[in-house]
Amino acid sequence: LLEARCLEAADGTPPIALSDDAFAGLDGARRRCLLARIAETLPGQAIVTAPRDAEVPDALLDRPRWQMRDGHLAA
Repeated sequence: LLEARCLEAADGTPPIALSDDAFAGLDGARRRCLLARIAETLPGQAIVTAPRDAEVPDALLDRPRWQMRDGHLAA
């Protein structure tokens, strides 16, 4: 998130961010806190990955989601 802020400061454009497995090992309160920080820091576009549905914060369940199945992207 710090790097995203630095990139935005450099050219004025919020970057697109990919957060891979960012919520693993976090309890619900910490997931919500991290998600709020991501939303605050990256108002443009953020892509979040999670290997298990249970690790996706409830606040993201209404967003578009895709899954990899047998090496193919599935809606």
